[in-house]
Amino acid sequence: MMLVGTAANRGQGRLTRRSVLRLAALAVPAVPVTLAGCVTGHDTRPDPLVPLARHAEFDAGAGYELAAPLTGTESEVATAVAEVRSRHEEVLRAEARRANRPEPEELPAPDPVTDLEGLGSRLETAISQIRDLVGEVSRHRAALLGTVAGGCAAALALHEHLGGPLTVEFTVRSLDLELAEASIRALREALAAEHAAIWSYDLIRAFLPGELTDMIDETIAEHRARRDGGRELLRAAGATTDPAEPAYHPPEPVTDEESAAMLAIIAERDTARAWRGLLERTDHGALRQFALQALLSSGTASTRWRSQVGAEPVAVALPGRP
Repeated sequence: MMLVGTAANRGQGRLTRRSVLRLAALAVPAVPVTLAGCVTGHDTRPDPLVPLARHAEFDAGAGYELAAPLTGTESEVATAVAEVRSRHEEVLRAEARRANRPEPEELPAPDPVTDLEGLGSRLETAISQIRDLVGEVSRHRAALLGTVAGGCAAALALHEHLGGPLTVEFTVRSLDLELAEASIRALREALAAEHAAIWSYDLIRAFLPGELTDMIDETIAEHRARRDGGRELLRAAGATTDPAEPAYHPPEPVTDEESAAMLAIIAERDTARAWRGLLERTDHGALRQFALQALLSSGTASTRWRSQVGAEPVAVALPGRP
């Protein structure tokens, strides 16, 4: 259930040593496929999702192999990464089968993984590959890739030896955007979700202990950056921006530490869904890259908050996917 505004008019961190992701890329229209008795205009280029699926398969295998000799937390973390990447392989291969495009040549297996840091490097490589590709695919595939990248970020946040939580940079260049109405609506929905998340964290702060203050501050800072970037993108498109509501109704009352952390999980879920929705409704490269950054941010924050309440799984494989 999403947070709901109460006004009458509803109108419309921390820097790791290896991981600051920056905006780039322009969208390239996908080649259409039409069905009319037989397939015409079928894309005969090798499917770029097949290598991503293969890499996910390699990562899953590496995680399971690494977990076997380990014990305790490190074994659990390696297994959790393997489960996330196994899910990624499943959805990527399903999409590749649906498209029925030629497969690229067989990929060589990467070097073996010997520790959690090496497994984390594999996750960062997957994010980088998706960032390079997300502007070149259909809307459906852009949304899929965004959730896969968000899952990689969620897995990275499981343990500091993997690389730890990503710090995602949100930068909007000065742009004159020509956006379809559907893209503008989706961007407004994402902005509304960010308004609700920021309000929620102000409430959450009142119920959580002081040792979580830094994590709350970092999370709010990223939501504010996403809010400000969303506003800037709307203005660049010549569209109006809606203000935040005076207050919002949490789906469940917030009365203690556990319910406060649960509200944080809901806020990350709702914002991830909203930014995935933008990927489904725009072809513009700058918007896609911004939405991808937001999914990375929400995937990271989701893991951090889910770990606070012992939610299972701790790392969501596909953040933003219904």
